[in-house]
Amino acid sequence: MIRFSARFLAVLVAVVASAFTVRAQDNVGIGTVTPQPNAILDVSSVDKGMLVPRLNSLQRVLINPLPSANGLLVYDTDLSQFCYWVSGTSSWTCIDPSGSGGSGGDGPTGPTGPTGPAGAAGDAGTVGPTGPNGAQGNDGAIGPTGPTGEASTIPGPTGPTGPPGDGSATPGPTGPTGPTGDASTVPGPTGPTGPTGIQGEASTVPGPTGPTGPTGIAGPTGLTGEASTVPGPTGPTGPTGAGTTGPTGPTGPTGSGGGGVNWPSTVWVNN
Repeated sequence: MIRFSARFLAVLVAVVASAFTVRAQDNVGIGTVTPQPNAILDVSSVDKGMLVPRLNSLQRVLINPLPSANGLLVYDTDLSQFCYWVSGTSSWTCIDPSGSGGSGGDGPTGPTGPTGPAGAAGDAGTVGPTGPNGAQGNDGAIGPTGPTGEASTIPGPTGPTGPPGDGSATPGPTGPTGPTGDASTVPGPTGPTGPTGIQGEASTVPGPTGPTGPTGIAGPTGLTGEASTVPGPTGPTGPTGAGTTGPTGPTGPTGSGGGGVNWPSTVWVNN
């Protein structure tokens, strides 16, 4: 069996009774037993203050209050300002402690009023005479040089292009020619022979034709071939000439021969 002390039971009874009292009177008093009837919470103290929730700016933005939380109050530790939620604009309004007003958005722009009638044009006045120039005053003392400003990352505007030159510049005089150095008659030393290069690959391009060699000695005449026993083909017959019959010569005189000798009919002739 659990036993409770008399003091614990008395505290428990007081807490329960206070809860029923708060629920019955519909307002709460802290530091006072008689809260103002028009306040749901009446905090009274002569040596303490009241702290509202303290959040940094990121924590405050992440609350994302509901529309019914209009007027929700927090203290922004990054801004060191009280901020309250405005449901109508869905934004936080922070109170500037310097008294320059909150950081809420600008109000709506009012309607533009009607344009008034244009006034009558005034008469052009007469230009008065120019007064004499006053005496030039003494130059003031030169002030101290100001600090050098930071280099701007934005290039300045490009200045106007100047007029082209008239080409009237005079060239400077030509300097004297220096003395010619003596020609050296002693040849310089021959440098060392470099190493033999790597043998190149066989070229597929034929080299140039070398010179023609001397004519060789004529060899002996070959044997004469035997005469062929086969006659060659007969050549074609040439065309018949169109000769002209010459004139008949004169008839010679008749000889005065004697009687002939009768030879036998068969005559042998030895070749």
